[in-house]
Amino acid sequence: MRSIRDVLEQNNGTLTVQLDEYVVSLPSPGESVPERVLLCIRPESLMLQAEAGIASASAIQLSGTITRRAFLGNLMRYWVQVGQREWIADQPDPGAAAVVADTVTLGLPLSRVHVIAGAP
Repeated sequence: MRSIRDVLEQNNGTLTVQLDEYVVSLPSPGESVPERVLLCIRPESLMLQAEAGIASASAIQLSGTITRRAFLGNLMRYWVQVGQREWIADQPDPGAAAVVADTVTLGLPLSRVHVIAGAP
């Protein structure tokens, strides 16, 4: 997933950005960051659950609907619609951990979000 976001605040090596309805704090990629940044997260970093988990300061929970799925050998790829955004989530071992529900919770660990300065 890639998303250009406005920086709401920069303080002591931390950026505060708005990600959909969430305001999150992320490590700054440098001392001087422009007003807009690119947030990136790899599909294998996202977690899928059939029901909502416990939200924490280190992860956010997004409710969504699986729109497509594809078997890719050692993993299963899911396309999950959350609001107006489509997320791609890769889950290992599709035989043992396949998600069968269409409505899921997408877990987004903030430690796995990469902030890239200089976004267009």
